[in-house]
Amino acid sequence: MGILNFAGGYRLLIKLSEPRPPTNTEFIPPPGFPRQIVQTFPKDQIEKLKQFEFIGKINLIQTQRDAQLVVNKLLNEEEYLGFDTESQIQWHGGHSILSLVQIANKKESWLFSIRHLGGISSLIPLFSAEQPMKICVAVSGDISELLRIQSFEPRGFIELSDITKQIGVADTGLQRLCANLLGVYLSKKEQKSNWGKDQLTASQIRYAATDAYVSLWAYQAAWEYKLNNLSLPPIAPTIHVNKHQNDLFIGCIHEAVMKEELEEIFKVQGIPIKKVKLNNKLITILQQEQEINVKNAIVTIKEQKDVQEAILRTNGIVLRGIAIFVKKSEPKRRQDLIQDGERKVEIEAQTDEEGKGKGI
Repeated sequence: MGILNFAGGYRLLIKLSEPRPPTNTEFIPPPGFPRQIVQTFPKDQIEKLKQFEFIGKINLIQTQRDAQLVVNKLLNEEEYLGFDTESQIQWHGGHSILSLVQIANKKESWLFSIRHLGGISSLIPLFSAEQPMKICVAVSGDISELLRIQSFEPRGFIELSDITKQIGVADTGLQRLCANLLGVYLSKKEQKSNWGKDQLTASQIRYAATDAYVSLWAYQAAWEYKLNNLSLPPIAPTIHVNKHQNDLFIGCIHEAVMKEELEEIFKVQGIPIKKVKLNNKLITILQQEQEINVKNAIVTIKEQKDVQEAILRTNGIVLRGIAIFVKKSEPKRRQDLIQDGERKVEIEAQTDEEGKGKGI
């Protein structure tokens, strides 16, 4: 894992663990298992299934001492665990606040109250260990939330959909995966409830424990299908195409410059373009002790092979007395990286444009 600083932000690369079959965790099949799995489970059929709730022991952990005891027990005894988090949504804006961390094995669930624990320091040994493996849906998002609280090196995290795609299931949400693989209905009623309050309701506690447990249960089920040759053809890996790879960022454009003038520049230079998008939000700069209003634009080049040549030919051209600058655009986004044959997840990417408050 590495951290790359740029433009006032950071890029954190997290290597997720590859799915491996459980060896010492007994699978408890639901009624009717194995089922005929499908690539995508019909949404209108989900609530027709029997609702499932975790019925094992649930432990609410609110002290550092209890947390440390549980973590030590899990590190010494478990191979695989279900994992999840819950966050308090900020309905009036702002980032959600992580409130609860859930861990489960096949018989027991532990709910760690982050407010009462004062952070996640007592959980770091578990999050930094290769084993037990922590299984979750959309695990990169949960890791991101944890890293907002405290820095650590994540190890032993498995994305549930990495194995379910291998058995031909395109579903990625936990509710659909439970319906498809296990034939049960997982209620999401409490998902957007108030997780920030001091005392959770019985319904919230049951919901949180269930989510962590079914992540492990669905993982075990997926391997049962795979190892017993009951799977569908695998889902091909998604190839992420950067839709903005041909975009150029044009800065320091005089406020009076029109779209047609920018188009003419590229026409004269013999660079075919698809479109020009002007941002009319003005920025004041100081040039030769005079304040001048400028704006910026995104120009999409028609052919990717012409992008670098377009930068070389147009950077520094003077328009209405101001030299424009041209560079490759780096649009704001979160993306999965497939690099050197290892699955990594890029989180918290912040571009030059974000760091400088530009409006494209």
